Amino acid sequence: MKKPWFTCLVISLSVAFLLGGLVMWMAWQHNSQCEIHCAEQGVDWAYWLTLGAGGWLIGFLSCMLPASLVMWLLKK
Repeated sequence: MKKPWFTCLVISLSVAFLLGGLVMWMAWQHNSQCEIHCAEQGVDWAYWLTLGAGGWLIGFLSCMLPASLVMWLLKK
């Protein structure tokens, strides 16, 4: 394995996009008080994308930080 950092980055990005999309999908489905979308006011893009960005950040950090720590410890 020549590029372990690149592999960790690709896996972390994939998990992050999956988790961000999942958070956005769950918010869209659980729209009990017209927080995300409503017929009268349309889609609240800022709030919906903020939820997705938060899910992306949590997914990326929860995957990249442990992988980085393991690779750093194995390098020593």
